[in-house]
Amino acid sequence: MRGAHPAADRADCTVLAAVDHYDAIEFRTALRTVATGGIELDPQVTTSLVSRLASTERLAGLTPRERDVLGLMARGLSNSAIDGEIVVTEGAVNKYINRIFAKLGLPPTDSANRRVLAVRHFLDDADPGR
Repeated sequence: MRGAHPAADRADCTVLAAVDHYDAIEFRTALRTVATGGIELDPQVTTSLVSRLASTERLAGLTPRERDVLGLMARGLSNSAIDGEIVVTEGAVNKYINRIFAKLGLPPTDSANRRVLAVRHFLDDADPGR
């Protein structure tokens, strides 16, 4: 960001900003804070990092078999296709999936598809740079 602002030229700092949601005054204030040795954390970035950490911790609570089932869900397999892959009954697959939902904190709701949300947790953990 050298040359973008006089304070950036004087500061030994790294500026990482999602400037599309900053107005000029907020950006200058953040830059001055960093230039004087302070720390400026974007609330959106902080929220995203905390959410990702919580998701990773919840995934760590899954058993290896539950992670296998979640991985197969991420590949788009139906419950009956999953039971063929891991050689268990479809009823057992349903139990695994319900335990996955519970461990990921995904209660039943009319407004969200828990299967999709569970797969998003899995994909975020598999590719943290997404």
